[in-house]
Amino acid sequence: MPRVLVDMNCKKLGLQSGPKRCDYIFIGSQSNMNADWVVPIELKGKAKASKISRQLQAGAKFAETKLLPNDVQVHFRPIAAHAGKAHKIQNMKLKKQQYKIKFRGKEYEIKLIRCGSPLEKALR
Repeated sequence: MPRVLVDMNCKKLGLQSGPKRCDYIFIGSQSNMNADWVVPIELKGKAKASKISRQLQAGAKFAETKLLPNDVQVHFRPIAAHAGKAHKIQNMKLKKQQYKIKFRGKEYEIKLIRCGSPLEKALR
């Protein structure tokens, strides 16, 4: 299955420098699923809901406007991968409306996973 991982820090993308972008965007299919995915990914040492949501929203907007034609149907899941233990308060905040990620007119809850966890598991 074809897949691509876009490094959002790549200078060739022509993005302004600064903290308002996610680390990666995965686009492709998982081998055991009949679905195409768009997955903005933010890697964090400590999970802080407000910063994570801003960065993932920027990745979602980039994917929506620069990477995908409007007529291509995909599944979408914003993911924050963290090292260590996520604080319970941050976990609860990520479930709130204000931190949901908008993509193609819908809102999506951020999926929090531990660094090193398989992406395939997070897409189930």
